[in-house]
Amino acid sequence: MLKAIEQLTEERLKAKREYSKRYRDSNLDLVLEREKRYRDTNKDRARERSKRWRDDKNATLKEYRKQYYEKNKDRKLESDKRWRWNNPDKVALYSRIRNTLLERQTPGWYEEDLVRQLYQERDALNEMYHLDLEVDHIIPLNSDTVSGLHCLANLQLINKSSNRSKGNRYQTD
Repeated sequence: MLKAIEQLTEERLKAKREYSKRYRDSNLDLVLEREKRYRDTNKDRARERSKRWRDDKNATLKEYRKQYYEKNKDRKLESDKRWRWNNPDKVALYSRIRNTLLERQTPGWYEEDLVRQLYQERDALNEMYHLDLEVDHIIPLNSDTVSGLHCLANLQLINKSSNRSKGNRYQTD
């Protein structure tokens, strides 16, 4: 009995969706005008609804991209390698931008020897324990909210996947 009710409810929902789609297609101007009036009179609610939709969509897309990457990791790496090979001018430009940024964010009291030691320590740990560590800027050199310095106090060793997921964001504890 319960299954029959669920099936009936599902059929009604499907019919309602089909009717709504047909109505929207045949009365598009009217529907768009009505939606615009609603947004104009309910700006805060419309903005909040739009934000929720975007957040839900972004979370779904992020998860989809992550799964796709894991399934197609080798293809993606090969594709990236081909792109770098076919676009040496863009690779050089991005490299120049990065180096300029590093130069600009390096203070006068830069501890070159200590930073070099950190990079050597990373290389030794990666070699000795077969790790995948990278030197990361705790506070990104360039982001929308904050810009850090290229100095020892702003560097940390973290694994490659954590560094990639962190991206250009500043994470507070």
